[in-house]
Amino acid sequence: MKLNVRRIFGAASAMAALVGAGVLAVAAPASARSARPWPHAVVTAQAATVFDLNGTFKDNGSARPRVTVANDVLTVDLSSQNRPPAYGLVFDDHTILVIFPDISAWFRGTLVAPGTILWSNNTIWQKLPYVPDVIGQPMNDASAALKAGGFTVQTAQSRPICSGKSWFVIQQTPAGSTQADFGSQVRITVSNC
Repeated sequence: MKLNVRRIFGAASAMAALVGAGVLAVAAPASARSARPWPHAVVTAQAATVFDLNGTFKDNGSARPRVTVANDVLTVDLSSQNRPPAYGLVFDDHTILVIFPDISAWFRGTLVAPGTILWSNNTIWQKLPYVPDVIGQPMNDASAALKAGGFTVQTAQSRPICSGKSWFVIQQTPAGSTQADFGSQVRITVSNC
């Protein structure tokens, strides 16, 4: 792994600010930035992590934290637990550092593919899988894709409405490209004509 001095000092400075202030200043969106960067501005590329951190996670309980990453800065939406957001940094491809302001503590998260965060306080977050979009597929192909994604399938037939093709998926719940728990049920409705 190559060491990037700017990246290390940038991450260290940001973590010092996070720990010292307990908050993270929100950067202006790219569209609001000046065409000429400030003399002290450092432009860095976003780190590639072992898996995409953006999305909803679950712990062993009912929490459903939602992580978003922009330019190596993390925001963790903890509203599912009535907690304020947490903020942090992508430190390298396997490590994140996050401060949780309501408990005034920061934790190191180790990223393990395909979608697990192992926290320094011995808790584990697992990223929820995305439901495949199977609308328009033959019933057997759709069922196979959903089962391969870790979901169970419930099939229903539409009322005698013909969509032009018999036994093709015309509706699904939850919708494709949304996140759901492993093993949860996806209901597909197939054309019946």
